Amino acid sequence: MKLMRHGETVIRKSLPLIEQDLHDIEIVRRSPEFEGCTEAVVLNHLVRVGIDAVKDLQMEQGYGVMAAQRDEDRAQRQATVRRRRPSWADER
Repeated sequence: MKLMRHGETVIRKSLPLIEQDLHDIEIVRRSPEFEGCTEAVVLNHLVRVGIDAVKDLQMEQGYGVMAAQRDEDRAQRQATVRRRRPSWADER
């Protein structure tokens, strides 16, 4: 099973891992999805999943900021409208 999906390998990086990381990687590697896969393929997959999760989180936070700005803009517009003199005020 070849899970790498983003083209050819450009560079290999060393990755410091603690015992818990090694344990978790081994659990993932034993799953049926990764049967027969090398540790490098599993690590590549985990990195891709992690990057996708971080991107999703960044987008979620960005949308939250945009929503807060929109709410703030709406509140400012409403305050401006409330301060305006009504159109019917000049009628006699």
